Amino acid sequence: MSENKHGGARQGAGRKKGEDTIVKRVPIKLVDHIDKVIATYKGNLPADVMHVMAKTHMQIPLATEGVQAGFPSPAAPYLDDYIDLNEYLISNAAATILVRVKGQSMIKVGIDEGDILIVDRSVEALHTDIVVAELDGEFTVKRLVRTATGVELHPENDDFPILRPGYGSIITVVGVVMSVIKKFK
Repeated sequence: MSENKHGGARQGAGRKKGEDTIVKRVPIKLVDHIDKVIATYKGNLPADVMHVMAKTHMQIPLATEGVQAGFPSPAAPYLDDYIDLNEYLISNAAATILVRVKGQSMIKVGIDEGDILIVDRSVEALHTDIVVAELDGEFTVKRLVRTATGVELHPENDDFPILRPGYGSIITVVGVVMSVIKKFK
């Protein structure tokens, strides 16, 4: 009786251990589109994207009273609590990146050139969210607008056009903008 050499575990065979994977079912008609997205994106982000790594925990005093942005009110100089900016600004550190803004297309919502965006890649982008997206290999920050015919990327500056992908164009949402870091000095 001959011994069957087919099937079963063999040392060195199979997919090598790496990062965790997940299987997702997609409609057959979207397979080509998804393959294009994967080929274009390949997990690469622009060179100026910074990954979040909290090296320290720093408790910063938080005043108990809010500060008036309208008419002044008597100050109550009481510090009653502390806040850690890492915990306050970042809900999922493993999926969060920081991106420095270039350009003026989002000035109506207070996003200016040089600001740093806190972008969470694990949050599902919803209609009207501000997102970092890739359109045909170019990265941009815009408002995501879902229409009857698909999605558009809207600027928050009338001097810039709405980005509507043409036939064969690919929009990939990198992540949702959760916060903006702005320095005044």
